[in-house]
Amino acid sequence: MNRVYILCLMIISFVLVGCASKQERTARFKPVAFSQVDGWDHDTHLSALESFRHSCKRIMNMDLESKVSKATDLGGSAVDWQVPCMDAYMIDQANDKTAKQFFEKWFQPYQVYDENWHPEGMLTGYFQIELNGSKKKDNRYKYPVYRSPKGLASIKGSSDIEHASINGGALNNQGLEVAYVDNRARLYFMHIQGSGIIKLKEGGHLPVGFEDHNGFRFTGINEALKSKNLRFDSAEQMMNWLHNNPNEARKIMEEDPSYVFFRPLKDKDPIGGQGVPLRPERSLAVDYGLYPYGMPVWVATNLPEKSIFKGRDYKRLFIAQDTGGAIRGPIRGDVFFGRGLKAEKVASHFKAKTKFFTFFPKTVKVPEIYTSR
Repeated sequence: MNRVYILCLMIISFVLVGCASKQERTARFKPVAFSQVDGWDHDTHLSALESFRHSCKRIMNMDLESKVSKATDLGGSAVDWQVPCMDAYMIDQANDKTAKQFFEKWFQPYQVYDENWHPEGMLTGYFQIELNGSKKKDNRYKYPVYRSPKGLASIKGSSDIEHASINGGALNNQGLEVAYVDNRARLYFMHIQGSGIIKLKEGGHLPVGFEDHNGFRFTGINEALKSKNLRFDSAEQMMNWLHNNPNEARKIMEEDPSYVFFRPLKDKDPIGGQGVPLRPERSLAVDYGLYPYGMPVWVATNLPEKSIFKGRDYKRLFIAQDTGGAIRGPIRGDVFFGRGLKAEKVASHFKAKTKFFTFFPKTVKVPEIYTSR
């Protein structure tokens, strides 16, 4: 979804918040045995291995001695990861047992703590949003999905192209409409996520992805909602309210001046910040300023008792393949749940405290404490 450009994910305390300003984040790492990784023996490890192989396609194209990440000093060189990647491709008759053995052979797990040695952080969920749309504008399908205008670089950040101006018709009659959709609130959430699927009235599906933005920093609508004493228990509730109160909702959403432009995609699968397809409940968005893409991350959490999840355990291995402006901190993750109504409902309600275990190749030196650049 390339949300590193966008700017912020939606579900933080189930209301939108603005992106944090650039600031240092500190992580502490304690090496542990796999037997100390809570729930390690009970995952379906083959699914995680398949997701790791997707990341390897990008890692294998890097120069041997280059850093595996441009954004963090954690993770070592590309070659530290390329050797395990080559072995991941060579496993014959891979199954959960051999996949589990693969991770144990090549990686050292570390339990993650914040700078104060606190072991818990926050886990939320996101999804690929679906919208109903049409290639032609009519009384129902009236909200345009725009491509980037010509000369965008020269007007980025100007009032001529801020959110309210575009809603007011600033881009009319330029032939930039990719499609029209019937729900302004869901369109705004697609701007936050950076991609989506439009189910066309004419038949078929139109995947769209991030092309560019208008140069304004994402600020979210949290303050606008607070000023009206509006509180929601989930993103689902918020979208429903915004849709059912269109006049008031437009003013609230325009408090956020940012705006995203989209391009049609051939592939329905959403692409994460690493540039690989995201896999439901195996791809994790992490703080890219701390962690390299492709890193396996074990999360161990108990979902809230007073929720649709009824307190069940949630312990599994993910691969860091995406990021977002609101995903900041050493124990902060966002689970990709896929697309469709079920994924949307689960992701919109998914929020829990979690523990993190990050896996680094055994050849990588991991400091006890690391502060982001």
